[in-house]
Amino acid sequence: ELDDLKNQIIKLIYLTIALFKINNKKYSAQFLLHSLDENPDNLVFQTSHPLVKKIKKDPVYQKILDKLQEKISSGLLSGEIWPNEIEGSIDFDSDDLATSIHGIKKIEYSTEKSGNDKFIVVMNLFDVYDFQKINTPFHLFNFEGYFKARVNNVVDAGEVFNVVHDFEIQITIKETLHAG
Repeated sequence: ELDDLKNQIIKLIYLTIALFKINNKKYSAQFLLHSLDENPDNLVFQTSHPLVKKIKKDPVYQKILDKLQEKISSGLLSGEIWPNEIEGSIDFDSDDLATSIHGIKKIEYSTEKSGNDKFIVVMNLFDVYDFQKINTPFHLFNFEGYFKARVNNVVDAGEVFNVVHDFEIQITIKETLHAG
């Protein structure tokens, strides 16, 4: 019976990957497929990658830049930013990012002065691709939230049955900031 349940979970995960692709959630589909590897490699993305372009368009990215400018202005030219420093979480809101990058765990940054009040900042964003079960109360007017929670819980069950495996995601972004 456990093997039947595990096979059902695998089918549902492949269905989820197909739904992500149909809905143009490229990274959500790629990351979930990657997590099916027995020992998935950690993924590293550089500034020029299209994923970084998506991140830069997300409203949460501006909050990260604001926090960086605040730290640089106070003389902290290298260090870390934790989720509790940015409204308690660093979760991207954009459709594909919301279902692929689950929440940045930490940002490391370093700066190099490039003019009077101009700084070149290199930041590394770290995430762990993993899932945690969430409650799924059905609500007639929030079907999308209900559906997302159900999908999340299927993938979480995949982790329990050792079908889905965690991996780290590192995103390196180089940015020029003005602080003063």
